[in-house]
Amino acid sequence: MSEAEVAWPDYDMIETPQELRVWLLRLGKAVTEGRLVQHNTDDFDVTKFKPGDPWPSDIIVCNFSDSRNSYRLAVETYHGAGGTWGKIA
Repeated sequence: MSEAEVAWPDYDMIETPQELRVWLLRLGKAVTEGRLVQHNTDDFDVTKFKPGDPWPSDIIVCNFSDSRNSYRLAVETYHGAGGTWGKIA
């Protein structure tokens, strides 16, 4: 199964800054390739995030969709408390 065919998880915990960086880079690639659409880019555009960049804000909330589902990434970066990726019902 190619990366384009892999379904996004319904829910995932993001517990460390490294996990968040991996998520942001993966999401940026998916948006660039057209596999996901990011709906709110005013505060933070995942396609512009690069390895080593500082966090864009203390709280990151981004909404995405693919051809079947809508998702939300919500993370608190200031205290490193982590966050979640999840399907929006």
